Amino acid sequence: MKTERLLQFARNMAEMSDFERQKLGCVVVYKNKIIGMGFNSTKNHPLQKEYNNKFRFNADNTPHCMHAEMHALMPIRYMDIDWSKTKVYVYRISRCDPDKCALARPCPACRAFMRELGIQHIYYSAPSGPVHEILDIA
Repeated sequence: MKTERLLQFARNMAEMSDFERQKLGCVVVYKNKIIGMGFNSTKNHPLQKEYNNKFRFNADNTPHCMHAEMHALMPIRYMDIDWSKTKVYVYRISRCDPDKCALARPCPACRAFMRELGIQHIYYSAPSGPVHEILDIA
């Protein structure tokens, strides 16, 4: 599947977000099939809190709301697959103009979770066009 099409799927997920400040969506792809989908939410989750605290994200002690990437990856994290061949696509809807995208680079907590799974390829929206980033795997 093409990057633009997968980012459109992620955008569709972002539209489901109940988080008013910013709406993000995520899809996870393995062997050209979507295996995970998620969006950011006002709901809290202990794993999100653990990663936020561990990587000093969310230092102002606001609730540890679920990030789109974690929402998409948590249900599938125990799948027996080659995670290095998995791709993550993240889209952020612009607050100023909902018809446009905004920068959706994953936060340090989500990036760490992806690294620990073995994910190397992330694609995310940016006003200048899609960005492909390769994560270092420890």
